[in-house]
Parts: sequence; structure tokens; C-alpha cells
Amino acid sequence: MVEYPLHFLKNPQLHHLINLFILLFLAKEYAYLYLDWSKIVSIIVFALLSESAISWINTRQIKKYPFSSITTAIGVILMVYSTHIWLYFILIFISILQKYIIKIQNRHIFNPSNFAIFILLLTFDNFGGVSGGTLGHNLNIAFLVILLGIFILIRVNRWILPLGFTIFYLISEISLVTEVDNTIFIEDIFEKFYSVSFILFILFMLTDPLTTPKNPIHQIIFAIFIAILSTTFDYFWGMRVEHIFLALTLSSPLILLLESDRLKEFFIIESILTLLSLFILFKNLNFMGVPN
Repeated sequence: MVEYPLHFLKNPQLHHLINLFILLFLAKEYAYLYLDWSKIVSIIVFALLSESAISWINTRQIKKYPFSSITTAIGVILMVYSTHIWLYFILIFISILQKYIIKIQNRHIFNPSNFAIFILLLTFDNFGGVSGGTLGHNLNIAFLVILLGIFILIRVNRWILPLGFTIFYLISEISLVTEVDNTIFIEDIFEKFYSVSFILFILFMLTDPLTTPKNPIHQIIFAIFIAILSTTFDYFWGMRVEHIFLALTLSSPLILLLESDRLKEFFIIESILTLLSLFILFKNLNFMGVPN
């Protein structure tokens, strides 16, 4: 099959990347992102070089269209807060490397950007944290984000996951969290939806075709599981943006059961992740971890 010169323009990963660049621009120009453009470019270039080097070592090939490495870099830039640029490099390198190491049936399990957050919370929380920065309450920006979301959901056919998660998350948060903590109001729950990290989680991580279920029924199960875990963490450890990323990490191995029927691998990976997640939670995470 002969590809025409602009064949890559039909790649959904490219469309995904364009949306991320728009969100990056909004965060840089209108929100909390304080990295200057030179550092942002250097982080993206590092991601490209890392993907190329790791791919060559593992397969003796370099990816023709390394969209995923740029996507990972932008995700980490938007969601991680740190004064140490080396931290971005380490997290991106590890998150790309795991795609080639933690694989079942030639398919990686964890979303790279989410895996970077997990490693940050597990190992490097003294040097940075998950950003709670928002895009503000500008209606024009909100409208643009909604348009991006609609475009993404239609393009990758993953609308059930973000919609299902949002519905079950809101129901469980309102019914459980507000019941045990009267200092939390409905506005506090909806405020999360202005957070760049939360927007990235719903529109980009939950719509990742490579690490989320394909079957609609499986997608509903996946979404419910993440929503329940997130609320459970909020219930016992207080409302923190980190909890949605921990919930996605713990839910990711479900794909081994839902689509591959790999029970043994599921229990091994899930047991390790549960222990590591409990370790993270009992470290008493600080919201928007303050770096040294």
C-alpha cells in the first residue's frame, strides 16, 4: 500500500497533539504555566530524542511519526509543577521507557503521562507535585475547551469513558464526600473541572485508545471503577487532584481482564500497584506539592 505524501495528516494522534498544543498555549498565556517557552521546547526535544533512542535500542527502528512522545511531554509540562527542569526530563524518560518494558501481548498498559505522575508521587514528591492550576473562569476559554473535547470524543470514538467517568464521579462525590465533610460544598467539586490537570485527565488520558478498553461495556466498567476509586481516596484522604491519577493507575490493569483474560498478570501487577499506591497515600500528600 502506497502512502500519499500527507498521509500522516489523517493520523488521530496528530489531531490529539494539535488539541494538546492549543491547551498548552491557553495554559501558558492565560493560566498558571510559568515555564518559559525555551524550557518547554527543550523538554519536548528531550522527549523526542528519548523516544528515538529507546525505540532504536529495542527495535532497531526509529518511529516515523513520534507523536506519542510529544504528547507525553506536553502532558507532563501541563500537569507537573517544579522548579527543577531535570525532574521533567526524568519523568518523561521513565514514562516513555515503561511503554517498551511493561507490555502484555505487545501492548503497553499505562498511559505515559499518567505513569509519569505516578512516579512523581512515588519517588520525587519532594521536588515537585501535581499542579492544581486552572484555566480560570473565562467563558471563551471554557467554550474552546468544550469544543476540543467534542472533537476528541468524536475522533477517537471514546466518548463513553469521559462521559461515564464524569457522571459517576459527580454522583459519588456529591453523595459521599459532602456527606462526611460539611466543609466541602458542591462548588468545590465542580471547581475541579476548571483545573488543567483535570481537563487533561478527562479529555486526553481517558480517551487514550492504546491504554483504555475498546468495548463500550468494558469502557463503562472502566469508568465506574476509576470514579469509585477516586471518591474512595477523597473519602479517606481528603479531596486532592492526585487521587484521579492514582485511580487511573490502579484501574489500568483491568484491561488485562476485560480484553485479554490475563488473570495471573492482572493480580501480580494490581497487587504491586496497590502496595505502591497505599505507600503514596500514607505519605500524606500535599496538594500541589511544594517543590524544594
